[in-house]
Amino acid sequence: MYQYIKSVFLIGLICLKGPLFALNGEEIARQSLKAGPRISSYEALQMEIIKPDASVESTTLEKWVQNSKSGASTLMIFHTPISLANTKFLQIPKPGLDDLWLFQPIIERVSALDKSTRGKSFMGTDYSYYDWEDQELNSKTYELMREEVHQDWTCYVVKEIPIDQITSPYSLVMTWYDKRSFYPVYREFYDKENNLLKTFSVNNLEQISGYWTAIDSNIVNHNTGHMTVISQLKIIYDENFDPSMFTKDYLEKSK
Repeated sequence: MYQYIKSVFLIGLICLKGPLFALNGEEIARQSLKAGPRISSYEALQMEIIKPDASVESTTLEKWVQNSKSGASTLMIFHTPISLANTKFLQIPKPGLDDLWLFQPIIERVSALDKSTRGKSFMGTDYSYYDWEDQELNSKTYELMREEVHQDWTCYVVKEIPIDQITSPYSLVMTWYDKRSFYPVYREFYDKENNLLKTFSVNNLEQISGYWTAIDSNIVNHNTGHMTVISQLKIIYDENFDPSMFTKDYLEKSK
């Protein structure tokens, strides 16, 4: 299955496709997942964490995604701030739960992230580690609720319920899929008490190399008042990467 990028969120990569038959919630999600880059993507990103007092922390990183029959593997390398420089995150697709690995330069060790880590903040942002995992279509149930306009997009609104309620930090997710591109332009994430926890919004959507791409997006945590803004600095699609990059050995050798 191709990565939805990712993470549950954030920075998805979708090309225009038009179905010739009536759609239900699952088929809409399927169209969205199928429409990503067929081989790979490379992104240079900037993340800005905006705190309730309006102070801003900026992070820059590179992200590589390689698709295969078993799923999508992801490697991230952080460059700034100094406290995160050379920190590496690796996600490897696996039936059930993906393998997640983190290399932290300060302790010079590669650590596996277990189930209890999935819902925690990813590198101080408003994303969780769970949000960056390769989400399989059959990991949720889907229900098409309605159609409505959201900002500049006419959307399908789909209710998505994670089947594994133990691992997922969310009881349900409401997704607004743009009808033209099938891009998820807005999402609401609800906690286990069904209270609104986070919202994800696309601010600028453009086609790059035939793929719909979120140039700017943000996610807001309504419990903390934090907001994380992600901006694309550079993106390249469908190049071949060295497969060894997506291994635990690569993290250990590149210390």
